[in-house]
Amino acid sequence: MITYRNIALSDHQAIEDFDLRQDDHGEIFCKDELDEIFTRENSFVVYQAFVAVDGESIVGYILCMIPKDYPKQRHILRCVVDKDYRRQGIGSELISRLEPREVGHKVTIEVAHEEYSELAFLRSNGYTITSMVEDEYSEEGELEMEGYFILTNEKKPPMELAQRLKWRMN
Repeated sequence: MITYRNIALSDHQAIEDFDLRQDDHGEIFCKDELDEIFTRENSFVVYQAFVAVDGESIVGYILCMIPKDYPKQRHILRCVVDKDYRRQGIGSELISRLEPREVGHKVTIEVAHEEYSELAFLRSNGYTITSMVEDEYSEEGELEMEGYFILTNEKKPPMELAQRLKWRMN
């Protein structure tokens, strides 16, 4: 049975090992980096993370940052589920742990243009594309930075009936 909980300092090595086992070769958070971001003082941001655990093994996690000056805003840095555990609702459960619950709160995440399955997953979990950053090239025409989409899940106030009728007519 999969259980979910807040990250603990003792999970940092397990997350590094987990990242090294993944086939996507995405960003790897090493234990020292996780130790540093979760114990840092006087930072402009705080970090929050949840892990999905099967028995004693971490099978997924989500990590986000929350700017201290904008506590209603969260930005997901990484959400990953082990390939053998995908399509079981684990990613959706991790994402739901950060879902905005109050009006004015929002969560953002960046996704590379070519990551169609990630885009579909996030859209099925209430995220919409709110911005796009184009690929950047050097003067010689070499790709310097791949473009990405910014997706947002934001809690908005309910629309009044008059607004809905007006919106529907347009």
